Amino acid sequence: MIALALVFAGLVGIRLVRGENVASFTGGETYRSIAENLAGHGRFSIDGVHPTGYRPPAYPLLLAGTILVMGEHAQLGGWIANLAIDACCLAMLLVLVWRLAKCSRAMWIAGLIFAADVAFHLEAMAQRETMLYSLLLLVFFVTASSLEIGLSRLLILATTAGLAWLTRPTGIALAPLLLIAAFFMSEHRTLGVRFARVLTACCIFAAIVIPWQAFLYRSFDEPVFAGTTSGGLNLYQGNNPAADVLIPFVDVDSFLPEIEKQMQSLGLAEHDEIARNRRLKADAFEYIASDPMGFVRRAAVKTLALYSPVPTPLGSSAIETSDNGVRLTNFRYHRSAWTILFTMHGLILIALICAAIVRWRTLMARRLRVVVLIVGYILIVTMLHAMTFAESRFRLPLDPLIIAMGVTALWARRPGERTIEA
Repeated sequence: MIALALVFAGLVGIRLVRGENVASFTGGETYRSIAENLAGHGRFSIDGVHPTGYRPPAYPLLLAGTILVMGEHAQLGGWIANLAIDACCLAMLLVLVWRLAKCSRAMWIAGLIFAADVAFHLEAMAQRETMLYSLLLLVFFVTASSLEIGLSRLLILATTAGLAWLTRPTGIALAPLLLIAAFFMSEHRTLGVRFARVLTACCIFAAIVIPWQAFLYRSFDEPVFAGTTSGGLNLYQGNNPAADVLIPFVDVDSFLPEIEKQMQSLGLAEHDEIARNRRLKADAFEYIASDPMGFVRRAAVKTLALYSPVPTPLGSSAIETSDNGVRLTNFRYHRSAWTILFTMHGLILIALICAAIVRWRTLMARRLRVVVLIVGYILIVTMLHAMTFAESRFRLPLDPLIIAMGVTALWARRPGERTIEA
């Protein structure tokens, strides 16, 4: 905690030296707009008039709560809430490492590596869902690391899985893992009891997500099973003629003005989210079908972009579009002290991934079932980003899990050593 506090102090100090507003949030403007409309008018809307499913509801609700409680100081309240959640992530990581490694040295090392993850902690200063989503993931896997998943722990697993999906679309990856945990992670249970546990988990999960699904259905007159109306956009951003040029060099969001022009030329208004989602999804699938090997190549590039030790996107550039396609002009690589820090920590994470792969038997000798769940989650999320689009920021919620797995592989107590069950 001391190391983490020093990192927080250093980040705030850098803002002061640069003359920036210490309490200001960066990015995530749509989250702030939705939160302000929720707190002020009770509408889940970006423009204050039309309902939206563009963002999942959990983080906007958190921001709306800070607006209601702190009024004009709401941004500071949201910033403090993010920092508190970040500290809770550290606490959950230490619990997870202890349960996996049963080694106090492993806990210290994991805590220091996490504290040095500057890219992760900078997200605490952004109006984005990264902190909340990371905490929900860690609570899920800490709960799953228990020797016995009783009814109370099953309730926590189902609740966190539901809330994770309501925080970030990739949270749906926890749904199959929830069912696996409900069925297998109980000792000496009959088949009927196991199926009853799965049904119970499904009911709890449904109770969490159905209100949001009902809102989406009432707002758009059709079900939105993906949980957001941005699925088509996400798929299209990673699978269109410009994607081969943009990824991993510049932020794919910089191409949004061109996509907006395409939507307007088709007569699709900004608030017509379902029609836009359907059209973008169809265009993406058409592009994939026209060049299957290109899709495979892009998936490989996006996977590398997700786990690249050098932060992606690699730089910034102007984008020119013409009949001949898209090209980048005046491209500049990101070169700063931040880039060096991110790259150094990224190399540490790559080393931990390699250690976990090389010493997989050590991991499997620990709590096999939770290790399988963590690996399963990482693989599902990697696949989702390979299909849509990827950059370093999307990997950040995986960082604590990678740290836990790598540190456990390197420093877990040997089977013959005395252990104390948590």
